[in-house]
Amino acid sequence: DNDFSFNFDIGYNFLEANKFYLSSFLGFSYGNRKYTARDGYIEYTSKENLIGIVISYEQEIWYPFIKFDFTFVPSDFIETSFYTSIFPYIFANTLDSHFLRQVQFYDVMRGGFGVELNFSFVTKFSKDDIFFNLNVTYQYLHCKGNSFSNNIGIKNSNFILSKDCIAQMRCNFFMFDFGIVFYL
Repeated sequence: DNDFSFNFDIGYNFLEANKFYLSSFLGFSYGNRKYTARDGYIEYTSKENLIGIVISYEQEIWYPFIKFDFTFVPSDFIETSFYTSIFPYIFANTLDSHFLRQVQFYDVMRGGFGVELNFSFVTKFSKDDIFFNLNVTYQYLHCKGNSFSNNIGIKNSNFILSKDCIAQMRCNFFMFDFGIVFYL
């Protein structure tokens, strides 16, 4: 359905010595993901076929961060960098709608923490025209909060706090990407 993210940071390069660069940044990150399950069949009963939207899940996460970046540029054709980001406080909301059961779950989570580690390698095949980029990133997020529920379709839109359930988000992301860029 959608997977949208936005990052903004501002930084300062406070060390520049003999092809080594050390920088720090303050920033803000926002993400919104939405997934919908359609059609299929029920596995746990008598294999009843399903038609249409069955489940919808949406997650919204935002957090401030501080980032430290170390870059080494040994030549005009090679650059490596490593950065680490710390997320000291996480805001997260999720809405999980189960249309067959006519119930929605709304989770509100605040606090927690997160970290991100990244390694990047860039090599240029010529001075300005073509380069190869490799990135490896690991991200960990964790926070807890309250879970609420409500029936779908009723006029009273007040969610009821669940006393039996604690909302929790624990994410481990591992991303690997590479690319070749050339200018015409």
